Amino acid sequence: MSDVPPGAVTLIAAVARNGVIGNSAARIAAGAPAIPWRLPGELAEFRSITMGGVLVMGRATYDTIGRPLPGRTTIVVTRDPSWSAEGVLVAGSLESALAVAAEVGGEVFVAGGAQIYALAMPLATRQILTLVPADVDGDVAYPEFAAWEWRETRRVRRDGYERVWLRRLPSSRLRRFAFERYLPRKPGPAARVIAGLAFVSGLVAVSYWLFDLARQHGRDDLTAGPRPVILILASIAYWPAACLFWWLLYPRSGRSMPWSSIDERGGVGHG
Repeated sequence: MSDVPPGAVTLIAAVARNGVIGNSAARIAAGAPAIPWRLPGELAEFRSITMGGVLVMGRATYDTIGRPLPGRTTIVVTRDPSWSAEGVLVAGSLESALAVAAEVGGEVFVAGGAQIYALAMPLATRQILTLVPADVDGDVAYPEFAAWEWRETRRVRRDGYERVWLRRLPSSRLRRFAFERYLPRKPGPAARVIAGLAFVSGLVAVSYWLFDLARQHGRDDLTAGPRPVILILASIAYWPAACLFWWLLYPRSGRSMPWSSIDERGGVGHG
């Protein structure tokens, strides 16, 4: 763990091909397994990776485990101020949990569930994902993430699964600040319709202006004379400008689930 900088946050999870990571408390109460697979050796490897670190998890995840894991500090995030468990630190929010983890020291591993993963994803510097090559039945899913923000640094193939290490690209923090602070995080259909209308209306306006000006000058050949040439170049320049506008309005269109964005060539968001 010496290569992990102080304050780093690592998400660690096992994810099925369809994005499922487990079952909710309601389904568990109805008889469904908390984790709908058994992977020989995977839990032992999880123990080896996280030993000596700090585990941050939600209360539902802790309840499925039932006890603090030996050799690691466990911090449970819960909204219930009266909840407690022996050998466990309690925090009312993810931010509070990370502050406590910083005081404890050691690498911080976020171990679930789905809401805690989603809250921690913007803060994470690494992900360690166990990829399960199967579509399983479950109602709790790993959050989507922008594939272009991450680079695969390591992949280990085991019997029945693969474990992949991802590291956030340094420049992604600047792009996240520039795009997500001032633009919609998840634009809906209305935002995309507006962007499309702006694109089409701009194209129509530029085309009308070009042909109208050429008609006023009595030119049937739009390539004749300097002014029409300039207008043609301006209309051509509109296309990349319109594409840039679309990209800025919808910067997270590259979101993808972890299995589909991590292929056997080791590429995460490379095409």
